Amino acid sequence: MYHIVFCGDEKYIKFISVVIYSILKNTNPSVSYKDRLPYALADGEENQIEQYHFHIISSQLSAETIKKIQLLEEKCQRIFPCRIEVHLIDETIFNKYPQWNGSYGAYYRLLLGDILEPQIKYCLYLDGDMGVFSDIREIFLNDISKVCLGAVVENDQEEMQEKGNRFCIKSRTGGNDYHLYDKKLYFNTGMLLINKKLWNENCIKDNVLQFLNSYYAYAPDQDGINAVVGDNFKKLGFEWNVFCYDNFAYHFKRLYHAIIQYDKTFHYENTIKIRHYFVKPWNTDSRHFFHFKMIKLLLHDEWWELAQNTPVFSEEIMSIKESDEYKQKVKKNTRRAFRYKCFKFYYWLLYLKRYKMKKL
Repeated sequence: MYHIVFCGDEKYIKFISVVIYSILKNTNPSVSYKDRLPYALADGEENQIEQYHFHIISSQLSAETIKKIQLLEEKCQRIFPCRIEVHLIDETIFNKYPQWNGSYGAYYRLLLGDILEPQIKYCLYLDGDMGVFSDIREIFLNDISKVCLGAVVENDQEEMQEKGNRFCIKSRTGGNDYHLYDKKLYFNTGMLLINKKLWNENCIKDNVLQFLNSYYAYAPDQDGINAVVGDNFKKLGFEWNVFCYDNFAYHFKRLYHAIIQYDKTFHYENTIKIRHYFVKPWNTDSRHFFHFKMIKLLLHDEWWELAQNTPVFSEEIMSIKESDEYKQKVKKNTRRAFRYKCFKFYYWLLYLKRYKMKKL
């Protein structure tokens, strides 16, 4: 009934399993959303029990991983009714496009309109580097019947204009550059509530690929989807895709813009419904040195708690903490934290010099 799509390769499946577990863990079985979401039901689902249908789009998975996913489904069904379906695709269709972080995985989401069954009207796309901390069914209450998708804003027009070159996409053909800052809002594509019918009718996949054939996009799929959709999307609450690092630091300005955009005061810990981990928990401990400041990452320890309780994949994930590579990163952060504590005033001066004074 609630169709949720993920994309990932062999190495990312274990992290997707944490997102799936976080969804189920935070679903309240005593509350039904079925009668409140008639428009979200696929044809023929009216008399079905309330359940999740998780779709994993991947290019190649080992037989062992497929077996683990099947076992994960079996154990997750004991928490809340659900299905997990794997869709294997041929990623060579993306060979002529630039990779993102060494992979074509970011493009897989473009295929969801072709992969999901025709009767499915709406779906939710989530990145695998997330944690869900509320009942995810609530997001389907957002009416997107007249737009292709709903998403959370990452930059407004003022921020895009200030960053200039980042949002000025160079042409591949010698034509004019494409200015993403001509649109009012730029959204993050890590969480997309999708109207599949309009997604297909507006040929989002084909138009994004055509855009990437014409321009050197910085974040290929995200820039492409933003360019094609424009401002014709529903702005969802900031709490549905919180990608800030911490409560202060560099995000003073971003938080200010978020409050202006959403016309409400935003309290992090009490409001986060989906945490988007730009800094991956499996790559570092809760301390992060950023813009000459040592900050504590939001809900980092909570992600590890979810990972520890995730069926089937928990042992594999928790072994990361015991690896030499992870321990070396912790030691590096410990040294940085000590230096920051001793020379905090000096680091603040460096921050002001680099990020503030140059604007004066």
